[in-house]
Amino acid sequence: RKQMLQPKVLDVNHVVRDGEQILRRIIGETITMSVVLQPAAGQVRADQGQLAQVIMNLAVNARDAMPQGGQLYIETHNRDVTAADAKHHRGLREGKYVVLQVRDTGTGMDERTISRIFEPFFTTKPPGQGTGLGLSTAYGIIKQSGGYIAVESSPGAGTSFTFLLPRVFHAAEPSAAAATPEPATSTSRGTVMLVEDEAAV
Repeated sequence: RKQMLQPKVLDVNHVVRDGEQILRRIIGETITMSVVLQPAAGQVRADQGQLAQVIMNLAVNARDAMPQGGQLYIETHNRDVTAADAKHHRGLREGKYVVLQVRDTGTGMDERTISRIFEPFFTTKPPGQGTGLGLSTAYGIIKQSGGYIAVESSPGAGTSFTFLLPRVFHAAEPSAAAATPEPATSTSRGTVMLVEDEAAV
C-alpha cells in the first residue's frame, strides 16, 4: 500500500541534523557514527517525517548488523546523472539529484539476500527481532518521492545504501515543528518509567 506522503521542499541536511542525536542514542555506545554533509547539498521534494523514518530504519539495521560495534556513516552531496550514467542503472533517469548515503562496517549481505531485502516481511533477523517491513517501507517512500536506490554489500564487508532524490531549485519550506504549538491540556494522570544508564537523561 502506498505511503500517505505530505511532500514539501526540504533541505536533506536539516533532516539528518534534526535526527542526529536520536540516531546516536539508538545505535548505542559501541558504534561510532560519522555524519558528513556537503554544505551545498540542494533541496528535494519529500515528506520530512517519512524521510527521517528511512534514515532511522537504516540506522537500526546497521546497528543490528554490527553486534560487536563498528562504524556508521551518513553522507550527503549533489550528483548530476548523465544519460550515459542512467543507461547502466535500471530505473535511474538523467537529471540533477541530491544523494543521501548510509553505510556501515557490519556483516554485509550476499547477492541472494540483496535481491530480496525490499520484499515485505523478508528478514534475516531471528524471530521476534524484526518484521521485515523496514526496508520495504523505505523503498516505497523513496520511490514515491521520485528517487532511486542503489545497494552495495558483500559478506564481511559492510553495506551501503545510496538514495538519489531529484533536486529542486526552490527554498526549503518551514517545518511544522517550527510553528508555535497550541498549549496542550489534559486531566490524565499516570506514571512513566525511564530506564537509562546516563544520569543526565
